[in-house]
Amino acid sequence: MPKSKIIVDVVNGSVSLEQSLRRLEVLAHDVGNKELELWAECELGGYGEQNVPEYRVARNCLSFTYSGINGYALKVENVPLSITLLSKETLDAIKDIPYSQGIAFMTKMAEGGSMTYLDRSVLAAEVAKTSKGALQCYSIRQGVPASFYVRVVSEVTTRLIKALTMLEEQYGILDDLGIVIESGRRASENNSSINSVVLNYSGGAPDKEEKLGSKVAWNVLTPIVSAVLGAVLSALAVKYFGL
Repeated sequence: MPKSKIIVDVVNGSVSLEQSLRRLEVLAHDVGNKELELWAECELGGYGEQNVPEYRVARNCLSFTYSGINGYALKVENVPLSITLLSKETLDAIKDIPYSQGIAFMTKMAEGGSMTYLDRSVLAAEVAKTSKGALQCYSIRQGVPASFYVRVVSEVTTRLIKALTMLEEQYGILDDLGIVIESGRRASENNSSINSVVLNYSGGAPDKEEKLGSKVAWNVLTPIVSAVLGAVLSALAVKYFGL
């Protein structure tokens, strides 16, 4: 049973997750655990250039809606869009969405309890081409379920509690927000054991979400560049080797 009020507060939800992470940030600094301090800092302020942990990546988000003209005449608003109207390359580029925002944003989304949407209107031209003009979209949205945000908040809470309980086991009651380090070697060993449990990311998303246009454009340009390069090499072979 934890003795530190800071742990009880997190478990009972009597203080915000944001405030508890700030407390952990101070404690991690006190024991010289830079990795744990950075994790708390990123969860608070957002990941920026840092790798987004695996638990912050919304996987296989393949729910789309659109507004526009259906069948050349019928105007529709926010109706489902079939993923068959998008190429595999496009879907692969956008189905996994990393979220780098701070925990306050993630908590707000989780408490909202509703599907959230990303604007994917840039895909309107592809939809029009695939449907041979039958669908003219002026708005396309990609849905992210509220359950994703709930899972993120739950995961952060679990890791936070684990970090605090391990700190309590190693240093005693944490409520004074100040820890006296007896031995540099011992502190280093303690930090390593905490980090191996709390920061055991199973993987990471890219540092920053690459813009959709860049991904799709690269998928289109790659075969073109390859073909051009092949033609140039063939011409050189004929010129110099008579092949």
